[in-house]
Order: sequence, then C-alpha cells, then structure tokens
Amino acid sequence: MTSEEHPSVMFCGTKFNLNLKRNDVIAIDFDGTLFETFKPYDPRKAGPPVMKMIKFVKGLLQKGKKVVIFTARVNSKEHTPAQIKYTHKLIGGLCKKYLGQRLPITSEKHHLMSTIYDDRAIQVERNTGRIIK
Repeated sequence: MTSEEHPSVMFCGTKFNLNLKRNDVIAIDFDGTLFETFKPYDPRKAGPPVMKMIKFVKGLLQKGKKVVIFTARVNSKEHTPAQIKYTHKLIGGLCKKYLGQRLPITSEKHHLMSTIYDDRAIQVERNTGRIIK
C-alpha cells in the first residue's frame, strides 16, 4: 500500500497519514516532563528544559516518530484564546530551540496516541484495570 492509499486525519492542525500497521503518535507532556514546572504557574512562562527528555524526544524525532506536545496550557476551558495563542508561540519557540523543530500541540487525548509521557500519569494495564508500578 502506498502513502497515497493510506487514509489521513487532521490532528493538532497537522495532517497525519494513517498507516494501518503503525498509526501511533507519541504525546509528550510539557510542564514537569519536557520542561521543568514553573512555579507559581504562569501561562506566559516556562521552566528550564529537562535535558534528559529533550535528548529522548530528539531521538524519537530522528527515528521518524510522530511526536506532539500534550499540555493543559492550551485547554480552551481554562485559558483565553489570547493565552492559547501566546502559549503556542512560547512552546513552539522552545521546541524549535531545543528540538530543532516546532511540534503540534494539543490538550486533548486522541485515538492516534499510542504512548503518553507525563509526570502525573499512572500506568494501567490495558483492559485489566491493573495498576502498574
């Protein structure tokens, strides 16, 4: 099957071709995962980069993985359109500086996400409810 035969979907303002054998997007949390948590919270500021995660994400990108930033900072129920626009510029600029490219940004989980890296998440084994420690 060629890339033209794969269906596509818009996600985070980016068109993703869906390869039926491998349609995964890796979501990386921003605050506390890719960049240190900035306290007190201010949507106009970010903490310093977590270099171990920067290196990890660079490796994913070099391998051709599809990566998105997953952050509540762009949640429209919590932030104004002006804050969200500023946040896109802030995070986009930081991604360009530290990762070499701007990444799509979302606050919503999506069926394309195969993996989420987040400092607050607790992994649960699929379809069993068993918490993995």
